Amino acid sequence: MIYIGIDPGDRGAMVALDAEGRLVDSITADSRGGGVGYYLDGDPDPLAVTAWINTFRDRGVARVTIETSFAPGRIGTANAITIGRRWGIHYAAARASRVPVVLVTPAKWSADLFGGKKGKDAKEKKAVGVRLVGERIPELCVVLPGCRVAHDGLSDAACIAVWSQLRGVYR
Repeated sequence: MIYIGIDPGDRGAMVALDAEGRLVDSITADSRGGGVGYYLDGDPDPLAVTAWINTFRDRGVARVTIETSFAPGRIGTANAITIGRRWGIHYAAARASRVPVVLVTPAKWSADLFGGKKGKDAKEKKAVGVRLVGERIPELCVVLPGCRVAHDGLSDAACIAVWSQLRGVYR
């Protein structure tokens, strides 16, 4: 079984883990670090997202878990529409792949993985996520070649995949 985690953000990513939580594949939305990236003209390419998910169909996709979009009122209408459009493309591509889709909020997966500690700021949560990925998926390097800091979309997508995989194991 394959568990796919998707961070649909601007610097998002997709990560696939097997039933034991080992890395199967990953791809970032952008092309930082020499990667290919699956964005086309500033938005996710729906055909690329669908094709990437479909590469795992013969191995049995247990579920695709997508972080639900969140657009606080203070960011403006144009930004909120962009966030929703990017989320919608990922969601539609996953649904087009005809695999189970689960939606999870950032608060839910981070609370479950990080012990439910409230009051952590976003920077601290990102650091905890990077550490968790390093411990659970050491073969996934979240600091891409030529970069000095972790790709937060890649670490978030990996955490979402871990959350999904653990949810499948303990359910």
